[in-house]
Amino acid sequence: MKTLRCYITELLGTGLTQKQLADLLGVTQGLISAIFRGAHGSRPSYEMMQKVLTLYSERVGEERP
Repeated sequence: MKTLRCYITELLGTGLTQKQLADLLGVTQGLISAIFRGAHGSRPSYEMMQKVLTLYSERVGEERP
């Protein structure tokens, strides 16, 4: 199972900046940066994870788990 950090890393690999990704997810760039660095220790909200999975499926083209 992929972690939130893996999804964020792969989404950033599609050419999105951290700021663009944050805007699409409705969070701050600082939060995206913390997740990317592995410094974000708390679990993501259900809503955020749903947004990440939906965006991932649209941008990367893989089915949602």
